Amino acid sequence: MKKILILTSVVALAAGCSSYHRDQTAYNNPNPYGTGPYVAPNQQGAGAAALTGHGGVNEPGYGTTQYNPMGAPAPAPYEQGGTVAASSGQLSSHDTTFVNQAAEHGQAEVRLGQLFVQNAQNQSLKDYGQRLIDDHNRLNQQLTQLATQKGVTVPTAVDMHRQRELDHLASLSGKDFDEKALKDSIRDHERDIRTFQDAAQNSQDPDVKAFAQQALPILQDHLNQARQLEKTLNSSST
Repeated sequence: MKKILILTSVVALAAGCSSYHRDQTAYNNPNPYGTGPYVAPNQQGAGAAALTGHGGVNEPGYGTTQYNPMGAPAPAPYEQGGTVAASSGQLSSHDTTFVNQAAEHGQAEVRLGQLFVQNAQNQSLKDYGQRLIDDHNRLNQQLTQLATQKGVTVPTAVDMHRQRELDHLASLSGKDFDEKALKDSIRDHERDIRTFQDAAQNSQDPDVKAFAQQALPILQDHLNQARQLEKTLNSSST
């Protein structure tokens, strides 16, 4: 009986020591996930990635990277709300298109004016050509300055199709030149007036809108003068 009592006491003492060891281990290294070794937040890294399958620094509460619960990286501050700065700076795509078209058409009008001065038969057509050169050079300078302020680089030459038309016109002389040059000028100014009217009404930028509004009367005068010159030319040939 004495031996049995001693053996029972030894077993109870061993069980108590084992329980104390488990409690002490849990206190020193608590694991909120219930199983496996716990890694403290400041120890997340390559080792944590191997254990959890995540890199650690992109998880909630680790590092400085924003966390996106959908799994994709969070947008940078300047992209919040889906807004990204336009390549043309301050201008909308509509206004940028207008500025580029106006610059290209303005270059074509200067070249057309030079051809009037060089090839026209009578002085009234030469004078009209000089007016095209002066007015459109001034408008082109104003437009270039405006475009620079808005972060837009405008074309400095006409497109290939218009250049071929100008090259053909340069090959003409006499009455053939006068008639074709006036027709081209009327067509071009009718097109430009429609373009500038759209910008004057619908431009989102107040400076672009003001430029279009100020240029419209000049373009309309050019058109009226070209039409009158065409009438005079036709009446003199009959």
